[in-house]
Amino acid sequence: MRPSIDESRRVPLDADTDGVLRACRAARAAWGAHRASVWLYDLEKSVLSPYVVSDVDEERWPEAIGRWSEISIARFPSAAATLRDLMPVTVEDARTEGLFPAGLAADLMISSVRLEPLATSRPVGILMIEPAVGNPVAGAEEMLPLV
Repeated sequence: MRPSIDESRRVPLDADTDGVLRACRAARAAWGAHRASVWLYDLEKSVLSPYVVSDVDEERWPEAIGRWSEISIARFPSAAATLRDLMPVTVEDARTEGLFPAGLAADLMISSVRLEPLATSRPVGILMIEPAVGNPVAGAEEMLPLV
């Protein structure tokens, strides 16, 4: 069963961003998460920047998320592991392996997160799901190509 999207919360954005935001909403519903966001990886600068954020209270896009912009991949090793291995990483795994620094978690206001790679041929983005949920609703994994 596909999660429903609350159209009354739709934010008028350009077509590309709006499509990603809709996918974030759907992913948030599928994983039963408080917040879902898409982060883009700049290979030249080796930084991650948020593209869109959907949470239960509001939705934001890059202009409104300046404090999160351009986080060095060296400072966010759990994201680096996700991009390198093209496998999901959770905060719990990352803390055990020392891949999720407490300072970064505080800066991002994250206590629990699941990072999902968004490409299989060339890693270009990450879907961040908060809090990390072990058992998403049926069909949630199939949403990743939609995002």
